[in-house]
Amino acid sequence: MGYDNSESLKELIKLAQERNYNYNQLYEYVFCKSNRQDFQEILEQENNVSLFKSLLRTVNYGKATDRNKQIEQWMIENNYSFDEALDRIPKEKPEWLGVITSPKSLMVLRHREQERLSKKAKEGIPNTRKRKPVICIDNGMEFTSINKAAEYFNVRSQDISDCCYGVIKSIDGKHFKFL
Repeated sequence: MGYDNSESLKELIKLAQERNYNYNQLYEYVFCKSNRQDFQEILEQENNVSLFKSLLRTVNYGKATDRNKQIEQWMIENNYSFDEALDRIPKEKPEWLGVITSPKSLMVLRHREQERLSKKAKEGIPNTRKRKPVICIDNGMEFTSINKAAEYFNVRSQDISDCCYGVIKSIDGKHFKFL
C-alpha cells in the first residue's frame, strides 16, 4: 500500500512553488538538505513521483505563462521592441531575470511580438483574397464582391455566385457576371 499523506504532498508542492524548484532540485533539497522523513517517503514512491512531476510542470507552466503576459504587457506599455526589452529587464525589472535564461519564454515572447507587428502591418489593408468584383448587367451597378452585391439586393451570396458561374440564369430578374 502506498504512502498516503495528502497534507505532506500539498506542503511539498507549496515548498516547490515557493522556491521555484523543479523535481530534481526538490529531490536534492529534501534528501540532502532538509532530511524530512515525511517528504522522503512521498518522493520514494513511484506513483507519487509521476503525479508530483506532472503537478510541478503544470505549476511552472502557469507561472511562466503569467510572467510572459506581464512582460509582454510591460513591453507594449513602454513601446519596447523584444531586443530593447531584453536589454532593459536587468535594470528595470530584476525579478524577471529568469526570462533571459529561459529559451522557451524567449521564444514565446519573440513570437508574440512578431504576431503583434504582423497584425499592426495588416491594419488598414483590406483582405482581397477570393474577392471577385461583380456587375449587375440589368442596371450596370458594380460591386467589389459577391457578398456586397448580395447584401445590396438582399439575396444569398451563393445565388449570385451561381448566376456568375452560369449555374442559374438570374435572381429575381437580375443577371450578374464577374468583371
